[in-house]
Amino acid sequence: MADFPFRSELSLLCSGVLIGFTFVFGRPHCKAWNFTAAAAGFVYGAMGAFTLGVALEYGLLAGALLLGAVAEPPATSRSVRADRTERIRRLPGDDLIPEVFAVLTHAITIQCSRHHIWPWLAQMGAGSRAGWYSYDALDNNGQLSATSILPELQHLATGMIFPALPGATERFTLLSFEPERFLVMGWILPDSSMPLVTCAFVLDDAQPNVTRLIVRMRTAPLYEFRCLPQWIAKHVIPVVHFIMQRKQLLGIAERAERAAQSSVVEAKGALMAGKDAA
Repeated sequence: MADFPFRSELSLLCSGVLIGFTFVFGRPHCKAWNFTAAAAGFVYGAMGAFTLGVALEYGLLAGALLLGAVAEPPATSRSVRADRTERIRRLPGDDLIPEVFAVLTHAITIQCSRHHIWPWLAQMGAGSRAGWYSYDALDNNGQLSATSILPELQHLATGMIFPALPGATERFTLLSFEPERFLVMGWILPDSSMPLVTCAFVLDDAQPNVTRLIVRMRTAPLYEFRCLPQWIAKHVIPVVHFIMQRKQLLGIAERAERAAQSSVVEAKGALMAGKDAA
């Protein structure tokens, strides 16, 4: 590992050049490029700044966040924007933090039923669980999130732990759930009974075999983001959360839709086999 500082500086240089090139020369019509550059800078910057403690990479992270904030999503991308009704409606878990510092709500339309989505939510968590379906290099130590449903992780109980990172003491506690309806996790400090952060995953029927997955994060006033002053954190948190949340929602949607389509194909195959046997 003697060459690790060199490799860290090299990744910083390459990612910084990539983002600088995008800003200076501009590729306003290439939305995919903008998001790729922002994502690359964010991943390397976050790994260096938060995981490895490389102070210089805070600059790279700031540039990536700025690029991600000003760049429009690719036209072909799926929206994770919650509509006004979803943003203002009460969701399970809202009452657990009466006074909030930040409330962030996102949502995605998934082309399958709640029945096909719920197993992916039930098995979330780092390490020995299925992962968070987001940027695995950041929230699962590089271990890829599961691409199949794991039966041994489908049994939930209030109070069970969803590790935030593999082997870390930071963890989410399952506060409440109703199968195929909602799941609420909370970050609770050892000396407190009130969660510092809650995260609710809610499944709503949009149409037959079409589901709306709504995710809401609420933070208490005492919440600190990487020891940043609150006036800075209030602007940084929404950008960081959007990047990670968008990736997670897309990951859940793609997995659930793929599994649902496979089950339809298998059912049709079994039906045809039955007819041929008859």
